Amino acid sequence: MTRDFAFEKLNLHRLELDVYSFNSRAEKVYLAAGFKREGVLRDAVWNGKEYANDILMAILEDEWKQIKGII
Repeated sequence: MTRDFAFEKLNLHRLELDVYSFNSRAEKVYLAAGFKREGVLRDAVWNGKEYANDILMAILEDEWKQIKGII
């Protein structure tokens, strides 16, 4: 819903996000929504017990249009 709002109403070309590696469920949801992994900041965050990676993800307008069947 937020992804669609970003492209339909805000007319964005790119939507990006960060997800921590200890949140694998969220990463799976973002992948299913069309986001792609663009990079990993290794050991970028301390979760209280150990370091975790910060995963950078994004989706482009054209990729979103393909998902929605606009292209």
